[in-house]
Amino acid sequence: MYLGHLALGIAGTLEDFAVNHTSAAWTDCSAGVYWDVGTHIGVQIDKLANPQRYSKAHIIPHFADHFGVDITKVCVVGFEPNPIHWPRIVDRVHKWRQQELQVVVFPFAVTLGGGVQRFHRDPNAQASVGEWGASLLHHEKLGRVDP
Repeated sequence: MYLGHLALGIAGTLEDFAVNHTSAAWTDCSAGVYWDVGTHIGVQIDKLANPQRYSKAHIIPHFADHFGVDITKVCVVGFEPNPIHWPRIVDRVHKWRQQELQVVVFPFAVTLGGGVQRFHRDPNAQASVGEWGASLLHHEKLGRVDP
């Protein structure tokens, strides 16, 4: 697995970033680890942290069966390379940590390939509508954000 670094003003290496952000976030992962690859704006993580807000979500019973109801013993790892989502993610991570959810979201893409990967996004997309089309795969209508 390769974690492609997207330049977001983060100083240091991926290892530095991981150590600095996970050591403060994780103390007890005894209930398990939830991996959210393609976090977007964090809705799936929010379903874990705040299931009462998502009573009709089909994932809620699975979260409860797998992790139990004490989210303080669940560790969450998210990956979201799209910089358009980061203001909202940062705000949500702060709120989740206030709820004692052990969470870290990395501003990286995950791929099976090695080396540097290009991140493609629609330059005309509006953040308010979610910008769903961003990808490591190139589509004709997408622009490009170089790593």
